Amino acid sequence: MKKQTLFIAAAMGFLMIGSVAQAADVKGFRSARFGASEKAVIDAAVTDLGVKSADIQRAKDSVTKVTTLTTKLKSFAPLNLPALVTYVLGYKCNCLTQVGILWDFTGATEEQRKTAIVGVTALVNRFAGEEWGKDETVMNRVTGDVKEGSTNVVVFFRGQNKDGGAITMAGAPVKMMKASKDSKKDDPLSANIDDLKTVSVSYEKDAANPDIFRVDVTGF
Repeated sequence: MKKQTLFIAAAMGFLMIGSVAQAADVKGFRSARFGASEKAVIDAAVTDLGVKSADIQRAKDSVTKVTTLTTKLKSFAPLNLPALVTYVLGYKCNCLTQVGILWDFTGATEEQRKTAIVGVTALVNRFAGEEWGKDETVMNRVTGDVKEGSTNVVVFFRGQNKDGGAITMAGAPVKMMKASKDSKKDDPLSANIDDLKTVSVSYEKDAANPDIFRVDVTGF
């Protein structure tokens, strides 16, 4: 199988997308809108994902005190791989504040992986085509300690508008390697994505101020 790679400058800086006048409006995922009640979120999941309400697992995090509604899908487009979809209800508002989708590459065939990568590209193009403002987006950034041979997480796309609404698409793991000699970049590294195990997409109502429990340390 031919290696699939992303070419990333050795400095690992941000790659900006051309900006336009208005920021993208991040309202939620499909018919599950930010601010919706738990019942409305469950109804949206049943409609949007084709699941039964009994297939949705409810849990409350003991630390952040948010409520999560989670369901598993055997295959979910556009990656067409098994996926876990999670809806997060905020601590104070008890309403939808975040949605996450996690695709699992475990056991995927070579053809399924190729299809999934086509889906990744399509989603990045879809997100990048939204009306983001200046300096509100990044693409193909590898996080962590980046060096030849290191294993990292790649952020395929992240956009955050002036109101804090954000969309993030990431994959892991990727292995950093020297780029081929025919690369036109100066001293680049490449991120080998052949061994991706997961790809995720998250939608956040307010990435800068998530509605989670925090200990009040005012006055100290």
